[in-house]
Amino acid sequence: HRGWADSPRRSGDEMGIYDREYYQRGDGGGPSWFGGVAPWCKTIILINAVVFLGERAFHINPDFLLEWFAASPEGIFEHGRVWQLLTATFMHAGIWHILGNMWFLWIVGREMESLYGSRDFLAFYLAAAVVSTFCWAVSQNFSPGAHYMVGASGAVMAVLTLYTLYYPRREIYLLFLPMPMWVVLV
Repeated sequence: HRGWADSPRRSGDEMGIYDREYYQRGDGGGPSWFGGVAPWCKTIILINAVVFLGERAFHINPDFLLEWFAASPEGIFEHGRVWQLLTATFMHAGIWHILGNMWFLWIVGREMESLYGSRDFLAFYLAAAVVSTFCWAVSQNFSPGAHYMVGASGAVMAVLTLYTLYYPRREIYLLFLPMPMWVVLV
């Protein structure tokens, strides 16, 4: 009687785990923006960049964008534009605003996505975006005057906080000075 190692392969149950297609991840067609490590982190950054550049390249009426896509207490609570809870996080007020948000997301988001997995990272990021925008809208609901909120700062701060909980003493360079993550978070 021949053992399983000596017999020719007859079916998928005799294959080792490393021979299975679903196990061989990362052996795709070479480098790609959406593949490899942290595809959702890179996709979120790309979407933010496309929205930012698109707003400026196509000279879209800023009043239209603010009214329909930026978060405002009036838009969310009075007019039912609940999509603003998410769309506002993909808009930014200026070049330094988007560069700061995306730089921090790039630094900490890739590692958090690798740690948690792409699906959970995306769910966390989007939930943080919606919750942080909602909290801002509730706090601003009692302030008189027209005001809008744009930017991914709330979602990025949530990812930064999560990263700091894992790596409080890890250092990053902020303004060319090495700082531990707990100081950066504060």
